[in-house]
Amino acid sequence: MPIEGMWTMTEDGEFELAPEYAERLLGARLAAADGWRKALVAYLEPICPYTAVQLESEMYRRVRERDSSPAEFVDELVLEALGGDLMPR
Repeated sequence: MPIEGMWTMTEDGEFELAPEYAERLLGARLAAADGWRKALVAYLEPICPYTAVQLESEMYRRVRERDSSPAEFVDELVLEALGGDLMPR
């Protein structure tokens, strides 16, 4: 069932997403990110020298500490994990 009034206008005349849609959009993004994280860890764990816990820990650390594009983030993480250079063992 669609929510009425997807867009609202601010006092400055700018359009913004109505709170109900913004909340659902955030939920969709979080679900997609969680699915992506689980899939990446499940893919990497059997083919690299790190456990799922180590991979997830390193992913979270990098998200907090780096400002890179998602594509760069994934490329670096995957290549370093496969090469055994992700973190000290």
